[in-house]
Amino acid sequence: TLPAVLAASASRQYTFSIYWAFTTLTTVGYGDITPTNDAERMYTVGALLVTALISGYIISNIGAPTPIDCNRHPGLGLILA
Repeated sequence: TLPAVLAASASRQYTFSIYWAFTTLTTVGYGDITPTNDAERMYTVGALLVTALISGYIISNIGAPTPIDCNRHPGLGLILA
């Protein structure tokens, strides 16, 4: 609850804040099953960070031109540079 978070130590407030930010930014949502202690929150933050990085890597590679594309279309390299 909010009063419990506000009464917590600074490090615990940072843990809550980082958990909230990563859960919000990765659009995972808060769901019915949530971490109940700081260790679980930090594990969740790590898992969210890893999955966000993997998803970003996959999406960026899907949209990236391949060397074959640049060889077929010589002007493509100039446009993308």
